[in-house]
Amino acid sequence: MQTQAQVAAYLAERHIHTSSTWLQTAYAHAGTLHSIEPLTHTITKLLLQTDITASLGPDAPSFPPLPDEPAGSGFVALRAPTVVQIMAIAEIGTSLAGQLDAVDALREKQKPIERRLVRLNEEPVDADGAQPAATAPMASHGDPLNLPKKTLRLVLQDARGQRRFAIEQKPVAALNLLQTPVGSKLLLDAGVLVVQGVVLLKTLTTVFLGGGLPGPDTQSALTRLDALEADLKARRDVLPRAEGPVAQRATQQDAQAVRGAARAATRGRARGRGGRGRS
Repeated sequence: MQTQAQVAAYLAERHIHTSSTWLQTAYAHAGTLHSIEPLTHTITKLLLQTDITASLGPDAPSFPPLPDEPAGSGFVALRAPTVVQIMAIAEIGTSLAGQLDAVDALREKQKPIERRLVRLNEEPVDADGAQPAATAPMASHGDPLNLPKKTLRLVLQDARGQRRFAIEQKPVAALNLLQTPVGSKLLLDAGVLVVQGVVLLKTLTTVFLGGGLPGPDTQSALTRLDALEADLKARRDVLPRAEGPVAQRATQQDAQAVRGAARAATRGRARGRGGRGRS
């Protein structure tokens, strides 16, 4: 039991407040491991692959309640470092057509060079039109699948099961549309702003812990690319042609409005601190 308490203390120091029931189960799962270092490593790995609504305790920090104020008038900051998990992720800074073009371009890069579509000024060619021998075999083979990103929108869930939208106020390098599995855990620093119920993410205040959830999302990036393409096409086909760009602009404007409210909130907090300092 002393070793179990050491593991709990180790995790708590890292702002991960586990349920005692879950920790007992994880401790039993670790089997014959008794040395503290391999034990904490094994239990941490298990925790990152578990739904936090089951693994974290009732004292784990969670999202503040949704504001009662009219939209645009309120913001709140997280009071303590908070562990959350990603339940969905989408690109909102690029149009559906632009994302589908990016998917097509990515699929082309995965093909052998001799099977790719030839575009002007895209690849160097020999005088007879063939690819140079040095680059002929397989370009991008084995490279991680990545799509260009502008602004990601996520659905985050806390230990109590509450869900909130989140957007990148500034790009978070660890987040990727194809490489970030559903269930990945994030640690949000105290002070992260929640504006109109939307969590604002920045690299400096968002720690990517990794992990996932057991189930169908334990897939390859290529499988996620297939699912993303199908989803984008379904969403595009639902919108009339004239409404597609309008709907996309509305989504982008919503993100810009939240960022604007965040900047105003940050300036208001700074003025408040300055006023208290002068009084």
